[in-house]
Amino acid sequence: AYLQHSNEYASLRKQLNPHFLSYFSTELGGTLNQVKHFYHYSDLDQRERVRGEMQKSRSWSKDFIDAGRHMVEHQESMLYVEAAQCHAAAGVESAVDFISPPPVTSCEASQPVYELRTYQLRPGYDAVPTLQDKISAGLPGKVAADNESRLVLYAFSDVGILNNVIELW
Repeated sequence: AYLQHSNEYASLRKQLNPHFLSYFSTELGGTLNQVKHFYHYSDLDQRERVRGEMQKSRSWSKDFIDAGRHMVEHQESMLYVEAAQCHAAAGVESAVDFISPPPVTSCEASQPVYELRTYQLRPGYDAVPTLQDKISAGLPGKVAADNESRLVLYAFSDVGILNNVIELW
């Protein structure tokens, strides 16, 4: 129901927030019945401005948010910073430059699949930099061994749960 509701307002979301990248639902593994939204902002000020403008839209705040609120059991918000060092090691640009393959309309063709990995690192100021160094050292070999997948995003938390790292393939 929530995905259908979101799909009905997808064009409005993109119109009001051009920084919307995508949203994903879990089909296999991990927590089921969960949706992850991904946005890109140049900084926190831009995020605040865009979200403020969205709230002024009755179609967004009433028709989408209020009408869909009963479908949401739990909500979290995390802000991540892209790990440029890891992207460079994988030979990819920013996640903002990623273009998803077009949706497949045939039921017989396979759909694009994304894998989101989440790591909760130990406490400490060196946990994220240490992991970035190790991941960056290994990424060129991983990318060379698997030419069918592509790193879309490697990032670490800046706001929310600390020392949280995600990678999206």
